[in-house]
Amino acid sequence: MDLVLEDLEFELSSVEVWETTKEKAQQVSSPDSRVDDQLVAQVFEENVALDVPFAERRTRIEGLVSETGWPERFVGDTDPS
Repeated sequence: MDLVLEDLEFELSSVEVWETTKEKAQQVSSPDSRVDDQLVAQVFEENVALDVPFAERRTRIEGLVSETGWPERFVGDTDPS
């Protein structure tokens, strides 16, 4: 892929990431974090739940996790072992 992009003389534009965005990404990316309702409320703005309620989002995510076998931490598993 790098060779193709190089042949096309493709360059990524410089993007400034807000500090708040970095902090919130670190919150959910931490290996010891659990994605629960409290964390979701801290990470997402209030209007996100107005589009699709968090409970409905959680149900969709749980379905995808069961289909794909992704880590349990994304469906609210609270057992740290």
